[in-house]
Amino acid sequence: MLNKVILNGRLTKDVEINDNNGNAYCKFSVAVGRDFAKEKTDFFNCVAFGNNALFLQKYVKKGATLGIVGRLQLNSYTKKDGTPTTSVDIVVENVYTLLKGEDSSHSTSEAKPAKANNKQQETVNNDSDEFFDIPEDDLPF
Repeated sequence: MLNKVILNGRLTKDVEINDNNGNAYCKFSVAVGRDFAKEKTDFFNCVAFGNNALFLQKYVKKGATLGIVGRLQLNSYTKKDGTPTTSVDIVVENVYTLLKGEDSSHSTSEAKPAKANNKQQETVNNDSDEFFDIPEDDLPF
């Protein structure tokens, strides 16, 4: 079975870290415009844990463009008035800051991923030596 969500949107407010027995987490929402209806925007509730939550709090502010990779999680609970309620959250597995234009000091995009599995955090920078130009004669098309 496959449960995978990929979003590209803007953070609706600054992230606040919560603590659950020493485990950091944060809840936030991402505004995503619809391609086919420019005047419509969807708001998705997300939850991030561990390094992803800390990364969001430290490096990302309201209005930042984010790339989110995660999974859908259905939550059922009862409100204080006794009404049963269901909500759908996106559990963040990877988060990327997508900086471009005036938001970045670089002329090209930059992505900074944070891994949910608490492994070494990777940073991809387009200015690194890992990227190089390929002559047009070497291209297969």
